[in-house]
Amino acid sequence: MKNKMQLVIERRNKLFHTISNDPELTITELAEHFRTSEITIRRDLQALQKENKIELFFGGYKVIQSESIDLITCCRTAIARYAASLVEDNDIIFINTSSTAISMISYISAKNVTVITNNGKAINMEFPHSVSVYLTGGEIRNPKSALVGDMAMRTIREIRVHKSFLGCTGLSIQEGMTTKNANEVNINSLMLENATISSYILADFTKFNAIGNFTSCPTPAIRNIITDSCADESTVQQFREAGINIIRAK
Repeated sequence: MKNKMQLVIERRNKLFHTISNDPELTITELAEHFRTSEITIRRDLQALQKENKIELFFGGYKVIQSESIDLITCCRTAIARYAASLVEDNDIIFINTSSTAISMISYISAKNVTVITNNGKAINMEFPHSVSVYLTGGEIRNPKSALVGDMAMRTIREIRVHKSFLGCTGLSIQEGMTTKNANEVNINSLMLENATISSYILADFTKFNAIGNFTSCPTPAIRNIITDSCADESTVQQFREAGINIIRAK
């Protein structure tokens, strides 16, 4: 059993990975994300500042150490590349607002692929000529450029795809796949339900045992998870014991 200090160190490592990925998160949002108090988050941020990983200023913080960011980027690229390798000729696929999931488009080598996404950032992406990208439509929500609302839901509800590839805020054996945005919950759920061949959740090592505010997919409904070699082995094993296929991208 882990002692109290080990749990604190583990939480601070996860906190650093989280803010490295999304430096716009507020202290209130971080407290909700880690299910702890704002005072605890402030103490953790102060500890990270002492390690010269971040800089604190009135009302916020700034990440100043890049090593972990590089590791996360490397892991997410590996996950995106592997996910792209699962796309076959003539596939129609769903991709959600995840930055990891949307980046897989650039690595798709299959022919005549159709991507349907509610990620508005796809507009500015370059993708292979053999890939057609369609936006669901809907209300644009920043900072993720997520397309949400009734229009997006209607589009997704009427389409059956071969495969879906979804990123998440957190992934735990207790809560399943979670997100911090309530307006994306039903969209994520529909994208998973309307995949006729298979569905994949893309989760780098920082997402394991992190818990968002809302559950998009409970653990029993998860079919496949694509993660990286840095993901915690004990947690990976828990998902395997639950009958879920875990793929580690190298």
